[in-house]
Amino acid sequence: MAYDVPPPKKLPEPGYYYHFKHDPDGPLNNYAYYIYGIGHHTEDDCRTEDAFMQVYRPLYEGAYAYRNGGLFDPTSTVLRKMVAEIRGIAGGATGRTVMWC
Repeated sequence: MAYDVPPPKKLPEPGYYYHFKHDPDGPLNNYAYYIYGIGHHTEDDCRTEDAFMQVYRPLYEGAYAYRNGGLFDPTSTVLRKMVAEIRGIAGGATGRTVMWC
């Protein structure tokens, strides 16, 4: 049951991230995301591995959520094991690469 599962130990920090498909020579928002944090599934019939979801907003025009009014995208943290580069609003890239699960 989803309510008996402890939260992940490694959580992404809220902020701007690039997906590994980001092209540094392309537009600034190319495969860019804002990650808000982790959400918890509220249904009793949720699979244990899907109990926690990363909540983010894609910032590029090709994303469904972007094209439809800036929706949020919740994605199972199991599926969201991707490498991203953190980029802040002021000060540019930090040079850190992070992986979360």
